[in-house]
Amino acid sequence: MKLSRVEKNGKYLIELDGILDAANSAEVEGQLLFILSSEKNLCLDLSKLSDATNEGLRPLLVAAETAKKKGGSLTLVNVSSKIMQIFKTAGFAALVTIR
Repeated sequence: MKLSRVEKNGKYLIELDGILDAANSAEVEGQLLFILSSEKNLCLDLSKLSDATNEGLRPLLVAAETAKKKGGSLTLVNVSSKIMQIFKTAGFAALVTIR
């Protein structure tokens, strides 16, 4: 799993590349929380996310809760139909903004 921080129009976009699963969940969570230590809104580009497991969704849930506590939000963009189905099956799609 690779995370890249890209600036677009004065805002940061975090790109996730690879597979989000239990093996890298803690690392991804730590990186997202580090970013949220200085930001209140987080936008994740999932166009390069090839797969995700239910266990791998934890970092996204923690990031969404952290952003909400700071008065911000987590937004997911470029979500493939495969990843969207995983989110819907896990009930995750109702917890975050997906564009």
